[in-house]
Amino acid sequence: MTSGHAFTVTVSADPTAFQLVGVLGQGPLGEAGPTATPPYQFTLTTPPDCDSGLYTLTAIGLTTSGSTVFSPSVTVDVEQADTPLQLGAGLSSLSFSYAGDSNMLAITGTFSDASIVGLTRLRAPLDEPFQWTMRGPGRPVQPT
Repeated sequence: MTSGHAFTVTVSADPTAFQLVGVLGQGPLGEAGPTATPPYQFTLTTPPDCDSGLYTLTAIGLTTSGSTVFSPSVTVDVEQADTPLQLGAGLSSLSFSYAGDSNMLAITGTFSDASIVGLTRLRAPLDEPFQWTMRGPGRPVQPT
């Protein structure tokens, strides 16, 4: 999904088992509900300046016996609609203490509407954080 747009979440739940049903979104996704009657549909909006990356959504329900239950979370991928015009890391140099040392970079993208959005949460190969590692004296710093 793209940032700055609304999306609908539908929760399937037995109305005789729940008093209330709602949705909890990670970070900027926010929350919606609760509602007491089906259909359990909720509209959430990603902020226009939402950092690109993976976020979780979890349904929450209050049972008729008064217990709170949570669904397994689902993951949604929020991305900007266009390509950044410029990338930045917010630093002029990156220091390493020893060969094989690694550091994390906070990468931002500047888009056509002049918004600056974090790109650090983007999926990297194998779903691992993107890192730069010094390979040894005189050898270039490169992505790992």
